[in-house]
Amino acid sequence: MKKSLLLPVVFISAFIIVTIFSATGYMICTESLKVSIGTKINFFNAISFLYGISYSIPVAALAASMYMIFYTVRHESNRGINFLIHCLISVLIWALLIPSSFAFTNKLNEKFPDFKNAETQTVSPNFFRETGDQICYIEKIDDNKKASGVFIKHGIITEFSGKDLDEIFPKEKEISFIADPILFEHLAPKGAVSQVLKVIKTFLEIAPYSYKGRGLYLIAVISLALAIQSIYGLAETTKWRLCNGTFIATAFIFICIINTQLFISPLATKIMAFFIERNVEFLSDRRFLQIIINSIIFIINLTVGLVKAFTNADANKEVTEE
Repeated sequence: MKKSLLLPVVFISAFIIVTIFSATGYMICTESLKVSIGTKINFFNAISFLYGISYSIPVAALAASMYMIFYTVRHESNRGINFLIHCLISVLIWALLIPSSFAFTNKLNEKFPDFKNAETQTVSPNFFRETGDQICYIEKIDDNKKASGVFIKHGIITEFSGKDLDEIFPKEKEISFIADPILFEHLAPKGAVSQVLKVIKTFLEIAPYSYKGRGLYLIAVISLALAIQSIYGLAETTKWRLCNGTFIATAFIFICIINTQLFISPLATKIMAFFIERNVEFLSDRRFLQIIINSIIFIINLTVGLVKAFTNADANKEVTEE
């Protein structure tokens, strides 16, 4: 009973910790990526920190929710109270915290309109930088961001002047936030980090429009909320807590990836085109597919949870050898 009543404390504590750490990390990374080789780094920026908080709230809320589920797996407590608290916190997350974070971001954009639109390409002169199949040495950059210097290719030196930095150092969209081209290779996200950032970025771009919309847009958000929060049904899948924890983590990652891929994957685009060509309009909407997939996940998780709740009263207890 007492451990069940601690669940809100567990959630709030995890939420605050993740929000602060994530916002601080966002601020440090943002300011670091703005720096150019040979210039001074200023890690603290109050505006970046505020943006970090607004972006971190949805992530922190969902992470804290998952941690709370892990807590119920690890600590035996009252099932009924656990379920009730989980439902209340789930409503709090999706009906208050996440939409509030989007509203906070909009207010920051209104308050600091030039912050996100600031020039990101800041290259300091007197350094050699690789661009394409040649080396570039910039001698001077004027007030209009026009550069003068030389290109070196196969030992041949070619002078230039009045060139735009974006023309000299074209950047891929995925790493356009990195200011100095010399840092592209070292700071560009790779592997698992890149995938996690892609999931978060996709959610933060699409979810605000879904909350503002109606019909399929709003139902899609609800389906995602139900799919994620229904992971609670896997908390007592087996008698082994480690297995249960693995199921929870795997389910959460799967839901995040599948919902992200529906909006960014070339395969998803081909599926949409396939249905459009055959005039199957209701299946040509990504959100409709999202609702179908999330609903299936929700039903599976709910079914597993209900079956275990009614058939095995001690499912979350560790197996001990006699």
